[in-house]
Amino acid sequence: LKMVVLTAVALVCRLPFLGEGYGKEFDAWSNALNARIISETGVYEVSRLPGHPLQELLLSGLWPLNHSYFFFNLLSALISALAVWAFYDILKRHQIGKALNWALAFNFLPVFFIAGTYTIDYNFALAFILLAYRGVLKEDYLLAGIFIGLATGFRISSLAFGLPFLLL
Repeated sequence: LKMVVLTAVALVCRLPFLGEGYGKEFDAWSNALNARIISETGVYEVSRLPGHPLQELLLSGLWPLNHSYFFFNLLSALISALAVWAFYDILKRHQIGKALNWALAFNFLPVFFIAGTYTIDYNFALAFILLAYRGVLKEDYLLAGIFIGLATGFRISSLAFGLPFLLL
């Protein structure tokens, strides 16, 4: 029940901010523009180097269905809620006291909270990194590898987590 409530709080607290444009960063707007270009031409282009292929392809695939600010930003809010859930589960697996409080604190860290309200790839990569670490803790190495691969598809720098996870 705590995990459900925590995940709901992480999502609901972001809802009022989701219709305010694709974001304050140029990168967020370039993600949306790139999604439109890929959707209309069928040709993959990077939104910005080195490229973020999973987000670019996800957004371009969804573009014809709905490309409103709210919809694209809702994807970030949903993945942020998943990241908060994964963080809480990791804390519980490490038997950290007051895990719920720590997870709430994580949810409201300004950089994380804000990135969960606009069309950017940061929290997508972070959520998959956390899920990969959770997979390592569960000794499900195949799942951990899949999640680190997904994280890398959103932000190439996520690949750097592969070595520490391998050492664990």
